[in-house]
This record gives sequence, structure tokens and C-alpha cells, in this order.
Amino acid sequence: MVIVKSSKKALAVGILSFVLPNALARLTTFALKHFLSMDKEILNVLPQVVMLLSMTSFPVVACFLDEFEILDSEIGRLACSSSMVCDICYWSVVSFNYTITSLEEMSPETSLGSFLSNGLLMSLILFGIRPGAIWMVENSPEGKPVKEIYVFAVFVALLICGLLGEVTGLTALARSIFLGLVILDGPPLGAALSDRRDCFVSVLLVPVFFTACALRLNVLNIQKLENVGIIHLVAFVALFGKVVGSILPPLLCRMPFRDALALGHIMSRQFWISFWYLIQPIRAPLIWFVLHLIKLVGRFSPLLIAHQPRGRLFSYKTLSEQIFSAFRKLEEHFGDRIIINCYKGISPYTTMYNDVCS
Repeated sequence: MVIVKSSKKALAVGILSFVLPNALARLTTFALKHFLSMDKEILNVLPQVVMLLSMTSFPVVACFLDEFEILDSEIGRLACSSSMVCDICYWSVVSFNYTITSLEEMSPETSLGSFLSNGLLMSLILFGIRPGAIWMVENSPEGKPVKEIYVFAVFVALLICGLLGEVTGLTALARSIFLGLVILDGPPLGAALSDRRDCFVSVLLVPVFFTACALRLNVLNIQKLENVGIIHLVAFVALFGKVVGSILPPLLCRMPFRDALALGHIMSRQFWISFWYLIQPIRAPLIWFVLHLIKLVGRFSPLLIAHQPRGRLFSYKTLSEQIFSAFRKLEEHFGDRIIINCYKGISPYTTMYNDVCS
């Protein structure tokens, strides 16, 4: 619905903020290929870098605007609509490239099977899951939350669609995003889904994701600074195209330059996040806190105890020691890049959340 109701300005910003950085970065890559002798690895990775830097992720923009409490402002609504248009352009090009690659590398039978299976999956989401979500909303009393079974059903559908997406040749991310687009936003169903997943995603999955990305980064593997310079050059050209493509349509619509520049910064927000994690080496170790929660029995006051490893004389390991031992092995594997602090929290079940939150 956001795409259908988008203004011409949002469509222009979304399309131009994808096309212009993509075109400029590809021209730069084409020029570098003719004037420099580049390694095969860098030649293979540059098209992926160009595509990623041309994208403006709607979730990143929406979270950024929500954090600064400007999601409902005029520039916030324009940025959300534009980023979604840019996302659609990105996924359209990715799907087209996937189709061409499938035709070149797969047999006709395999390609036909892949297209049919993806088409059936899209039809299942659009004509099966979406009507089901609408039925859930219509059968929920007004002003009251939806039933837990409805929320559980949506999460199960998400897992199934992600698995089928991987099986049919596309990523689980693409199918999950498409499923999210067809689910009705706002209360009661959309609000319930947001409440259920917010803590789990922001507190657990996002830190784990960034930690995994940081652990994979090893600056010692960089052998040629020339390759780093090439990627940086392409990245900055894409950034220039992203900013220009974002501010040009608003300026033509007589938007103040300050607001147009702010829009360009918002639309290129993902670039700064990606580039920051790309260029920053791991200078300080990651500090993890492992807390094993135990039910309080036989006493009234809760305890928080720092775990101290016992000597080798004790052959039997408690459950806490078995858990902490696994994390200690992880600490030994990564050397000085991870520091793990282990604690035991003994408290009643009803107040355990206080130990986690504090």
C-alpha cells in the first residue's frame, strides 16, 4: 500500500537514488578494468559491491527515523516511501540477474522447475497467507489483542517461507521480506508481531549478527592495498550518486536545500553503516557476559555470583560449569578478540527478567 500511495516525488527519489549510484559505480568499474590490472577476486566482487551500495534498505531507514522520532514527519514519510521504492528496484534487478544466471548455468528443465517453484511460493504467500492474515484481523475483537495462536501461525509461516525460499534457489531474506509486505501492518496483528519480536531481535539477534560479522573480519588477510583503494573509490562514487540522486528530485520540486540534503543523508545511511564496519579493524576485544539463571530454592534472597572455575580435583561438572566451559572454549578459540565473563543468577522465576534486564 505504501508503494501504491507513493507520490511522484518519492518514486523519483527512490528510482534515481538506485539508478544513479549504480550507473556511476559501474562506469567507474568499467574504467578501472581498462586502466588497471586487477585480480580475478576483485573483479568478481565489484559487481556485488556496486549492487549493495546502490540499495537503500527500508528497515534501516525506518529504524533510523524512529530512533530520532521523525518517522511521522514530512521528510520521514518521504524517506520511507523512497527507500521502499529503491528496495523494489534492487530486488527487481537481483531477480533479473538470477533469471539470466539460471538460464546460462542450469539446464532448461532445472530452470523451468526453479521458476515454477518460485512462482508457486509467491502465489502461496499472496493468495494463501495474506487472506489468512486478513481473516485473523477480521476475527479479532476490536480493541483487543489477537490470539497467541495467530501470532504463532505467522511466525511458523515465516520459517516455512524462509526454508522454501532457500530450497527454491532464492535467499530466505527475499521471501521473508515479501511475506512481511503482505502482512497487514498496525494493530491488531502487525502490532502484536512487532511486540513479540522486538526484544528477541534487538536484544539477541542483532548483537549476534554484528558479532558474527566482526569475527569474520580479519584485516591481516588484506595483502594488496591497491584492492582496498579500488573498493573505496567505487564506494565513494556510489555514495556521491546516492546523495545526488536523493536530493535532485526534491530540489526540482522546490524543497529547501537543507531538507533535501537531510533526505540525501537519510537515504545514504546504510552506506555509512556498511562502510564503517568495512574499514574499522577490530582494535578492542569483544566483551561477552554469560548469565545462567537458576531457580531460587531454600532461601529468600536472590544471588548474583561470578563463576570461579574449580580445580581439576573435581571431575564432576555442574550444569553451570558445562555451559560456561563451552563459552570458555569459544574464548580460547578466538584468543584475545573475545573476553567472556560468566555469572550465575539465582532468583525466583517470577523476577528472573529483572536479572536479565539489569
